[in-house]
Amino acid sequence: MPRAVALGTFDGVHCGHRGLVARAYGTGLVPTVVTFDPHPRRVLGRAVSLITTLDRRFELLADAGAADVLVAAFTEEVARMSAEDWAEQVLRPIGTERVIVGEGFRFGVRAAGDADTLRRLGFAVDELPLQAGASSSRIRAHIAAGELAAAAGLLGRPFELEGRATMAPQPGRVHISPEPGTAVPAPGIYAGRALGWPVLATVAGDGPVEVRVAAPVAVRCPVLLRVELPCDAVTSPPGPSRLGRLSHPFVYGMAS
Repeated sequence: MPRAVALGTFDGVHCGHRGLVARAYGTGLVPTVVTFDPHPRRVLGRAVSLITTLDRRFELLADAGAADVLVAAFTEEVARMSAEDWAEQVLRPIGTERVIVGEGFRFGVRAAGDADTLRRLGFAVDELPLQAGASSSRIRAHIAAGELAAAAGLLGRPFELEGRATMAPQPGRVHISPEPGTAVPAPGIYAGRALGWPVLATVAGDGPVEVRVAAPVAVRCPVLLRVELPCDAVTSPPGPSRLGRLSHPFVYGMAS
């Protein structure tokens, strides 16, 4: 099929990423995203905390207008491929006619490939500047520092903490265990929303995140719970007096 391909890692699917997908959507070709898993930095031996899981990336890319998403495996063998070989083996067979990349995008062994490489191979190429300075690296830095309002500004939505929820020892609270390797804010107590209700989420370090909701909500554990955290920490842990202001506990039970 004749495709316009937005190309990149798309971790977080931030404002700039959605701009790439919007350009692909506006071409009249099939708007397609080609992304990578695992993250190239991990394969190259550089640690990186992901802003979104792969499944959440699919949801956000579909919301942005992508008709199809191709996940290109990134392995040590792929890391040694030339940019030309990779484009011919991945982009050409799916019908790519136009490629949309962010400004400064590089690919292939030793990052030798760029927008001009794709043009020499016969693809039409749109190279778009970063929107409002949005980049996954900057967003990760904001999250790590607990600057969630700044992260939300670049994401274009609240930062989302997602993980498997289980009952906490304390009544009226649940624990979320984020997926290993995903970004977690600096220790603190954050105001946010989950299941449509206001919550406070206590991040204490490497352990699970404790979530308490400000309304009686039925939650059957274990369950995948997504918490939107648009604001910076309201206090530092443990902050029991702040948590005490929430008068209604979770109502939950074990899933059958």
